[in-house]
Amino acid sequence: LVPASALAAYLWLGSPSVPSAPFARPTGQALAKAPIDELIARVEQRLATNPNEGQGWEVIAPVYLRMERFEEAATAFNNAIRILGPSQQRLAGFAEATVLANNGIVTEPARTAYEKLAALDPDRPEPKFWLLMAKEQDGKKDEAVAGYRDMLAKAPPDAEWRGVVAQRISQLAGEPLPPEFARAAAPSGPSAANMEAAAKMTDEDRGKMIADMVDGLSARLKKDGRDPAGWQRLVSA
Repeated sequence: LVPASALAAYLWLGSPSVPSAPFARPTGQALAKAPIDELIARVEQRLATNPNEGQGWEVIAPVYLRMERFEEAATAFNNAIRILGPSQQRLAGFAEATVLANNGIVTEPARTAYEKLAALDPDRPEPKFWLLMAKEQDGKKDEAVAGYRDMLAKAPPDAEWRGVVAQRISQLAGEPLPPEFARAAAPSGPSAANMEAAAKMTDEDRGKMIADMVDGLSARLKKDGRDPAGWQRLVSA
């Protein structure tokens, strides 16, 4: 992702169709070899002088998002929408960055963006899911559960997000997870005996044991990455 972002920034900074920037432009070869931080700084410098260059905001917004600079990403996506108009990519990026900047809360700007995104592509799952999360946060639990049930009923059998939706239904409605989802959600962690043995270890030995477990799970996922439950366990670890 970082090299792709660097390439996007390089193509914009080095575009012959864009008027010369107020600073000395380096050669194409130098730009291509520049570190991502340097490319970001150059884009920021250019946007500070030319804040209505929508292409620049569109270039830097996903870079901020990938670097977890969520507030800056939301601002950049918003500027791109303001100047270039709404698109699915811009609306999705703005909504995601805004939710992440607010610790998972679907604020009104994010809700509006997801509503516009849903209108542009009614079959797209993420605006449906986050709008239902907004209902949860508003205390409309019954409406959220009904929406999740409808979403799950219409989901393609191979959709990887089905398990997440099923877990929301289970948590809100107080129902057990269906077996197909319960198996995927069940953690394959250490047993009680493992935990008791670990409690008797030194801090150094315990840390090594945990590191070995994480490395083993990471190696398995490198060979077979189509395991959402495995990724979830690795993130938790």
